[in-house]
Amino acid sequence: MNERGRLLVQVLRLSAQLHLSAQPLREDDDEALHRLRIALRSLDALLRLLPADISESLRLRVRACARVSGVLRDYQVLAAQLPSLADRQGLGLAQATAWLQQTGLLQQLQAELEVWPQQLLQAGGKALRRHLVKARRRQWQALYDALECTSADWHRLRLLIKQVRYSAELLPGDRPIRPRQLRELRGLQALLGDWHDRLRWLELTEGMTDLQSLQQCWQVELVQLSTRLPAALQRLAQRLR
Repeated sequence: MNERGRLLVQVLRLSAQLHLSAQPLREDDDEALHRLRIALRSLDALLRLLPADISESLRLRVRACARVSGVLRDYQVLAAQLPSLADRQGLGLAQATAWLQQTGLLQQLQAELEVWPQQLLQAGGKALRRHLVKARRRQWQALYDALECTSADWHRLRLLIKQVRYSAELLPGDRPIRPRQLRELRGLQALLGDWHDRLRWLELTEGMTDLQSLQQCWQVELVQLSTRLPAALQRLAQRLR
């Protein structure tokens, strides 16, 4: 199977995963949101590798769904930390999930995914392969540069790691990722995720004076994670050389 065929198979698989996640999401299934977000991130990673003329419209829909589901995920994780506050106004996950459904974003994305494969099949095979090779190189170079930068934006780095990891796992091309490198990427992504969670919890609970003790704990954890991150970044940079 050529690379366009492999890409098509992955997109169809992820499209099915989105569809399967939609019904449990309406039933307020926490795992459904997790599966939905993985499918959205994976789709975004693949679409970033493609020329804009066959990917931009679909990417905009994926990103719109990802933004809303990302907010839901932040509230979901925070509510797990604060079960007694899960029904507090502003932390109503069931209501927020219903809102995601009412926006029609998922339905619009699914409708476009049904017809999008025709665009991919019409793309020139050789030109597409050349574009994929260059796009992968740009992704890896952006990650190298961010890891080497002492003043790197850690939020951007977290997103870069996700892009490289998902595209390398789903469509490795001529540069398969080694198992040890994949473990390092996952480990740093998890560490950056913990760091990002504390930032978001502090933002989402700003002004909630009854949570002051928890906020102080999260602030301490944020400092601890920030202290660990530089060494982890350096270690990953060495592993990827």
